[in-house]
Amino acid sequence: MSFKSWAVTKEIENNWEGTGLLEGAIDKTATAMLLEGQKIYNEASGSVSVKFNRISIPLAVRVSAGMNEVALLGSTLELPNWYTFKDIKMTDGKQSLDEEAKMCAELADELSEAVKGLAKSKKSDYIAVHCFALNPDNTVKINYSVD
Repeated sequence: MSFKSWAVTKEIENNWEGTGLLEGAIDKTATAMLLEGQKIYNEASGSVSVKFNRISIPLAVRVSAGMNEVALLGSTLELPNWYTFKDIKMTDGKQSLDEEAKMCAELADELSEAVKGLAKSKKSDYIAVHCFALNPDNTVKINYSVD
């Protein structure tokens, strides 16, 4: 890694450190890069769901906590690999904040397991997770690359 990329990575990590979202993260740099990728995607995509944009950052934090050493999380690179988890859907409808937090936690657990399965299916020890998105049918997809 060049000094310039290291400096940019550290700047991103420092920015996210101030939010408190990196507290307790196993790999703060990787989690910060995932959060930055998710933020960039949310801002650029015009997502199909305002609700998904609202939960996507806490979702990314929860998924990164569930990955342990299976996934190398974080990169702001734009890569073409998208994988849709057909069996993972975000529920529609109005929910209280408590219900939404519970849904986010359950979705994060499902995604953590699904990403581990994806890494296994690709016969790779690591999978780089760049961001999550929502399809129009409410299925969740992941942008990833295999290391």
